[in-house]
Amino acid sequence: LVRAYAPIGEVLPLGHGAHGRALIALDTPGAGLPIVTRAERHPDLAAIAAPVLDASGRVAGSIGISVPLYRFTPEMEALSRRLTMREAVQVTRELGGDPARLLARA
Repeated sequence: LVRAYAPIGEVLPLGHGAHGRALIALDTPGAGLPIVTRAERHPDLAAIAAPVLDASGRVAGSIGISVPLYRFTPEMEALSRRLTMREAVQVTRELGGDPARLLARA
């Protein structure tokens, strides 16, 4: 059993972990979406994340999935990538944003 959590008040630099990288991905030349990390924040987890945009086109947050590394097969990675991007696009639309910038990096 792997438990993923962030302690209250934990502060990490932007660009650390899948969600941190997702928050700056659109400002990073060549960064593809979604962001995939393995054992970056937790030694037993992989994470996949993508930014979510608001109506003005700014990054409003990120959405993603964490998976235990022992379950992170190529098939699971492919599924997680698809689900993460699908939901990032959907939430962006629900916030009134245009997902074109996300899709261009996928």
